[in-house]
Amino acid sequence: VTLYRSEVIMKELNPSWKPFSLNFEDIGDLDREFTIVIYDFDNDGTHDLIGKVTTTLRDLLLPSLEGGPWRLGLQNPEKVGRIGYSSSGALCAQLAPQQTIITTLNQPLPPALTVQFGGIKLERKDLAGVGKSDAFFEIRALRPADAHSSLPPSILLYRS
Repeated sequence: VTLYRSEVIMKELNPSWKPFSLNFEDIGDLDREFTIVIYDFDNDGTHDLIGKVTTTLRDLLLPSLEGGPWRLGLQNPEKVGRIGYSSSGALCAQLAPQQTIITTLNQPLPPALTVQFGGIKLERKDLAGVGKSDAFFEIRALRPADAHSSLPPSILLYRS
């Protein structure tokens, strides 16, 4: 299920997308995995995969609580294992500065987080690898009702 699709940033290898709200209810809970997929936009609708990363809200939140951005390498499954391939760039995320996160067991999760994503040194897709990319991203996850997990929803954010 696609939960969010960003705007397209034209001809940029280091795009910075507009902040958006990521709803906890849509993801399910802090430990439910979701995937962020970055594409190169093509007018004919055959968008090229740049790379993707799978994470959880907990993994997304922890670096922000420590004052830094979250950053993970983007992987293109079609290229993993090729000689010389390490990643297709990186995706970073930062919570909005005014955002507060739960710190005790008695506080409920906020309904949503305001997040801003950016790409770093994305793979070139236009003009046979010499141009820049027209990047956009999608967030994909299972809806909580569709997910089959024996784990209870997380209610406490912590790092051991």
